[in-house]
Amino acid sequence: MIYTIIFSNIIELLIFSFFYKSLLSLNENNKHTYLIMYTLCFLIKCVINLFNNVQLNILVSFFIYLLLIIKFSNSKLIYKLLSLSIYEGLSIFSESITYHFFQLFSLMNINEFLQMFFSKMCLYLLIFLIKNYKFIIDEDYIDLKNSLLLSFQPLSIIIFIYVSNGEIIINSKNSVLTIFSLALLIISNFISFYIFGETIKKNKIKKELDFEKIRIKENELYYSSLKKSIYDFKAYRHDLKHHFSTLKSMLYLKKYNEAYEFVDSLYDKNCELLDIRSGDEFIDLVLMSRLHKIYSLNIKMDFEIRPLDLNFINYMDLNTIYANIIDNAINSCEKCKDRHIKIQTKSDNQYQIIKFTNSCIHTIEINDTFISSNKESDEHGYGLDNIKKTVKKYDGFVQFKFDVDSKEFITIIIFKNNTK
Repeated sequence: MIYTIIFSNIIELLIFSFFYKSLLSLNENNKHTYLIMYTLCFLIKCVINLFNNVQLNILVSFFIYLLLIIKFSNSKLIYKLLSLSIYEGLSIFSESITYHFFQLFSLMNINEFLQMFFSKMCLYLLIFLIKNYKFIIDEDYIDLKNSLLLSFQPLSIIIFIYVSNGEIIINSKNSVLTIFSLALLIISNFISFYIFGETIKKNKIKKELDFEKIRIKENELYYSSLKKSIYDFKAYRHDLKHHFSTLKSMLYLKKYNEAYEFVDSLYDKNCELLDIRSGDEFIDLVLMSRLHKIYSLNIKMDFEIRPLDLNFINYMDLNTIYANIIDNAINSCEKCKDRHIKIQTKSDNQYQIIKFTNSCIHTIEINDTFISSNKESDEHGYGLDNIKKTVKKYDGFVQFKFDVDSKEFITIIIFKNNTK
């Protein structure tokens, strides 16, 4: 019996490892951590199995596996619990079906190890089938409601067997009917899993379509604003001859103070706008339609630009990134006394880095998303979400953080440098 327990737990831990590595996102851990954790879990399971208590075994197994996926996976907690409930349900199904299959064909007297092995292989087969559905499950689109609905079936079976101590299934006198019932339960769980996957896929498509609509609307507004800026500049250029005529009259009448104030006024309102040159053509293009607001708020602009090669990003997506960051920075500066925006870019052999730093009074952090405290917080948060999705589209990394000491909001975007 002891050998069966040892081999059973070794195989089960290997199967569970295959299960969570197939369905969950993994984090980095060294081999020593794996060895220590798995050895500890193995010893605990072996000791618990000696008590031959179904309820205790289910309870301990659940918490051991929960500990493993919390330690070795960085998936969302709700997805971890969902996956674990599915695994436990399949494990119970496998053992129950194996028991009644051997009983049906009078194989109960066959080697206990063979029965255990058959049960684990059945579990592995079920997990292998579920693994094939991994492509339709995207954690970013899993919500609490759908997760609870999907986990209801396996959890209800686990609770049922736990409360009854397995007596109803084990002591059933009709093995054929029991096997058939368990098979139906497994099929119903697979159907639920499939429906859940289809729902997730539809939610993903819907959100992506909504995202595209918002992005198209943003670009329409942007190009409309850019068109207006160009029109205003042409109008200003047309009026220059009138301005010079007025200035000439002031100088002719020796009204030098008035002439000086007039020139200063022209410089503040218009000429200074032409002095913003970040060194990045696309950033300049995005800033052009926002120059009036930048100077009306007296926002100090600072640039440390090194050449980047972002040709792999289409203009609409690049505008989504830059325009949202700059708009959020301007809105944030509006509530500050010391108003400044700093844009930095640099590139090395591995990465291309874009960094925006702007004045900010304070922010609220909700689920890794920073939302400003102003009345347009929903729009601000949605803008940041658009930035994250667009950067992710090009396999980039984005980080938002608030520096409490300097009262600054910082956005860092990193793309792999594929040009080296």
